Amino acid sequence: MRALICLRACGASEQDLADFFLKFASGFTMIRAPSGLEEAALIYYDIVGPQLGKALAVRATSDEPFRLLHAIRYLAQLHATSPMSAVDIWAIVAKELRDITRPNYVSLGHDVAKKVYPSILRADLERLREDFSITLDVEDKAQAFFGGLALAAMCSGIHRLGLALRQVAAQALAFELLRLQDRGGPISREFTLRLLAALSADTYLWYPLMCAQKAPSTLRGELYSAIVGLQAVGPIADFFRLGCVESTNIPEKASKLAARIASSLEEVGGESLRERAEHLCEGMKASLRAVYPREPHGEALAGLVPRVLGKLEGLPLGDWEEAALLMTATEQLGPGLLNFIISFLREKGVEITEKRILYTPATLLNRLIIAEYLEVMSTEASRGISFLPVGATNPELTYRIADSALTALLDEGQRVLVIMMGHMSVVASLAKACAKHRGRERVRPVVV
Repeated sequence: MRALICLRACGASEQDLADFFLKFASGFTMIRAPSGLEEAALIYYDIVGPQLGKALAVRATSDEPFRLLHAIRYLAQLHATSPMSAVDIWAIVAKELRDITRPNYVSLGHDVAKKVYPSILRADLERLREDFSITLDVEDKAQAFFGGLALAAMCSGIHRLGLALRQVAAQALAFELLRLQDRGGPISREFTLRLLAALSADTYLWYPLMCAQKAPSTLRGELYSAIVGLQAVGPIADFFRLGCVESTNIPEKASKLAARIASSLEEVGGESLRERAEHLCEGMKASLRAVYPREPHGEALAGLVPRVLGKLEGLPLGDWEEAALLMTATEQLGPGLLNFIISFLREKGVEITEKRILYTPATLLNRLIIAEYLEVMSTEASRGISFLPVGATNPELTYRIADSALTALLDEGQRVLVIMMGHMSVVASLAKACAKHRGRERVRPVVV
């Protein structure tokens, strides 16, 4: 048994960390935590045979900590649309409960003892961190945002939404890491680097192991394609399924992989932002040789970033100095990818003055995550942005909305860069709107 990462908050950050974690873990069906979150640790533990247990140990700050524990347990076990998987939820107990005569201890005592809810003493948790564990102190709202997002992503399940949340979190951390390398930012580079290393290690070990265990029951149908069909995840899951890698000692392997990833990303080379993004993905892929016989073909977490920037690299923008951005949202779109696009275009001499994003009900979570980010951080993406809801199953309505947005931007005299990716119905509707204005020099469409 070993703790992969532990987050410790203090002061006002305790409530911020709890709020952000519950928002992201619940898909924004919970927006206010009943108490602050003083400490949270992600723990791996072996159970029977090759099975691997995963637990989230939490310590709340109020006199009624059980309310927060019950909310997280509900998300992990019962909530129908929660991104969280069925992780065990443990209470971190400061010391043995010998005296529970105080009223606020009675409920906690019943939860731990009478209801047989699992718990862990804080002293035992400290021993789990002795060998290797990423321990980070959350001291402000920006760190609480990234800490809550990454922790919710690491608790997400084996499904499309779970993997997409991991990708959104990794891309956001990757952008902050490269920005901090260039000119600094509101959070420390060490915090960003170690958080990204923990998220990557969990995604490249626990996630494919669970995929391998679930593969026989999916009959390799649509569910299997949804959770394992990526080039980067499928071959790793096959390593476990075919016995090329033993599904034992996962806690030690995760710690080893996190250390290797952190070391490989200490300094990311490259002249342009696209090159640095590519080197970051290559460094993460190369680190997998620490536990796997060979690298996957692609990088599952931030691999979309260099692909999008590569499409923009060859786009003829001529003498464009300013432009509006009209794009479709996918389940992988988050503040990180949006910042990468805007910063890359600035490198090419194009300033994005206005941003309009089309999103469907399936990408509502992405739109809400971006909105939360914009409230916390002040970056290139935070100015002049608007979101337009469209229907994923009504292409005519989507076309009318897309055409109206594109026409309005052109009527304002702006040049428009149109990025199309994601749901085919939405992409086709936006492409149809672009075709209406074919031949106009002020429209540049690109399909990712």
